[in-house]
Amino acid sequence: MELKTPEQVRELLADTIRDTRSGALDARIAATVGGLAGVLLKAQESGELAERLAALEALVRTRGAA
Repeated sequence: MELKTPEQVRELLADTIRDTRSGALDARIAATVGGLAGVLLKAQESGELAERLAALEALVRTRGAA
């Protein structure tokens, strides 16, 4: 399973919860997956914000040169 978008991470978390509730996945593993998923979501958010900031900075530079 690829985890490139927040939606994919949410799908992983939903699967993890379902598997834990059914007994197919140990709760310790589920807790680890949950923690790592949280870190991944924060990293994705940081990357998105960096891209948006770069676009705004480029726009400001373009308008400043005009």
